[in-house]
Amino acid sequence: PRLDRWAGRGMAVVVGRIRRLGPRKLAFVVLGHNTVRGAAGNSVLTAELMAKTQT
Repeated sequence: PRLDRWAGRGMAVVVGRIRRLGPRKLAFVVLGHNTVRGAAGNSVLTAELMAKTQT
C-alpha cells in the first residue's frame, strides 16, 4: 500500500493479491487513496471498473 497510495497522484485504484478460489471465483484486494478522490468517488470508480470487466 505505501508504494501504491500515490498511484495516479491519488486518482487511481490499485488491485492486488489476486487469487483464484474456484473455477468461477476470485479474491482480491483493492486500494484507493481517498485523500484526493474521496470515499464516494472511489466507490463509484471501483463499481464502474467492475461493471466494465464483467463478462
